Amino acid sequence: LEKKTIKKSSFNFIVKNFKYKNKRIKNKNIDFLIYYRNHKNKKKFFPFNLINNLIKEGFKINIIGDRLNIPNIKNHGFLSNKKLNKLQLRAKFTIFSQENLYSIFTLECISNNVLVLINKTNKYKINFFKKRFIKLDFQNLKELKKLHNIYKNR
Repeated sequence: LEKKTIKKSSFNFIVKNFKYKNKRIKNKNIDFLIYYRNHKNKKKFFPFNLINNLIKEGFKINIIGDRLNIPNIKNHGFLSNKKLNKLQLRAKFTIFSQENLYSIFTLECISNNVLVLINKTNKYKINFFKKRFIKLDFQNLKELKKLHNIYKNR
């Protein structure tokens, strides 16, 4: 783009005008709410191993979107935005979708006080809502165990 056009334009307008609810919800009984899409371009980015490790650590995993056939998770399927918001209000964490740091799902989670996990190995620059992201090494089980206390201390 030309410099003149850049000066006249507004970028990241969705993120800049975004507001999240400051209200703390006490009844957060879903540990993880994760959006899963069974698509050839997205499947290679989905953290299947992380989900299995979280289940082993005793976390409650809830999936929205396409069905994920892993034991001990709850699949909700595709939901209306109203039902999705209700689930997000009850969720503590979600996992960042590697193809888009500020996807609509992630922004809605942030709006509902859901913390977003991001893998330390990813070199994404977090420009907005820095306090809502938690960087962890997804391969390190000791770091995953710390998640039990992280939400309580926020």
